[in-house]
Amino acid sequence: MEFVNKLPNSNIKSRLLDQIKDIQDALDDKVEARYVYFEIHDEGTSMNQLVLSITEEFWTGKIMERIEGNPIINIPSNYNNDKNTIKFVYNTLGDPKEGDIFSANLRFEHGVTSIDAIITNLGDGNWKIESDWLVERK
Repeated sequence: MEFVNKLPNSNIKSRLLDQIKDIQDALDDKVEARYVYFEIHDEGTSMNQLVLSITEEFWTGKIMERIEGNPIINIPSNYNNDKNTIKFVYNTLGDPKEGDIFSANLRFEHGVTSIDAIITNLGDGNWKIESDWLVERK
């Protein structure tokens, strides 16, 4: 871009700038399409479970992996049969504690790339979600 801006004004320079803008816009769209956004539901989220609305349709059936002896949490179904809402819930053997940490590889419908996330139970119905591509909607 810097090189093109140094060229003398001409039709060629204008076309090059237009092409560069089109390429940058396409790249920005590709990067933005890689993100899946979420919102935590106040209703339904508690010490025992986390409920999220997400921007992509979730593929059910994935059990989350526990980290270093933490209890297992799973995804029994899409919450209220809504493929854009996920409920993570401790299994019946789990004893929810503040500081429980889970890793997950979340899979989605329609060819959306799988996303890794680390989910921490902060207690009192508060949860922390860490991921490069699963981002909280502000």
